[in-house]
Amino acid sequence: MPLVSIFLVTFNHERYIADAIEGILRQTAAADTELVWHDDASTDATVEAGERALAGSGMGVKRLHRKLNRYSRGIPFAIDMYELAEGDFIAWHEGDDLWLEDRKIASQLDALREWAGADICFTRAASIDANGTRLPSLVSDYGESAGLASVQTVISGDGGFMPTSSILLRKGYVSRIPGWVFGFQPISDYLAQVYGSLRGGAAYLPMVSTGYRIGHPGAWTVQTHQDPIRLLEHHCHVLTIITRMKAELPHYANAFEPVVRNHLSNLMAVSLRIGELKYVSRAMSILQ
Repeated sequence: MPLVSIFLVTFNHERYIADAIEGILRQTAAADTELVWHDDASTDATVEAGERALAGSGMGVKRLHRKLNRYSRGIPFAIDMYELAEGDFIAWHEGDDLWLEDRKIASQLDALREWAGADICFTRAASIDANGTRLPSLVSDYGESAGLASVQTVISGDGGFMPTSSILLRKGYVSRIPGWVFGFQPISDYLAQVYGSLRGGAAYLPMVSTGYRIGHPGAWTVQTHQDPIRLLEHHCHVLTIITRMKAELPHYANAFEPVVRNHLSNLMAVSLRIGELKYVSRAMSILQ
């Protein structure tokens, strides 16, 4: 039985998938890992390139290679990956990112053994451009000392508190997640961060274990910020899930308030700029 199930999520990542898989295979705990690979009907050669990178590795792979794109149809798929996972821990990996540190998983397992009350561990990330050049800036740089971040701190981070591809989770946390979370959630990383931190905070390691790809044209962030309507829909969606989390986690309601104000102010600015005031009314209805 594997100790860690690595969730690899890809869509049109042909250019990056070999680097992603090479970083996975370099893990010193590789004998105790399996790969659960969800490809969301890529239209390029992501799958072929990924299979070439995996050839001869001996790693156990469970494939969910879709013929029809789930994301564009609003169909959730995270629960499918959890059902396939046999490991006690889950490591998330997006296909355009890459793991830089060979002991990423091993170090995080040690950290979660030390902080037995925590269900989630994350690290710093290096910024990497579309061509693979490592940039000087770090993502989620909270200093040189390991430690625990509180639930309130994670909530106020608004989904950007920890790089998704740096996260290691205890699979047991899944049993404590409300069922609605497994519906279609384009920003499911924020939900995983919050609910993964509830039991004992989030363990932080200062190692730069992963590279966070920025600026490539196919990235969700780039595409969303280039399309005002898509950005407005995003803000409405975030406000919807925050409203629901606030209701279910009343002890942390105050921590959500700055996040609400941030998304509401950004939504209002975009709405006024393009003359789509209906989104302001929609946001107000959500918050009521």
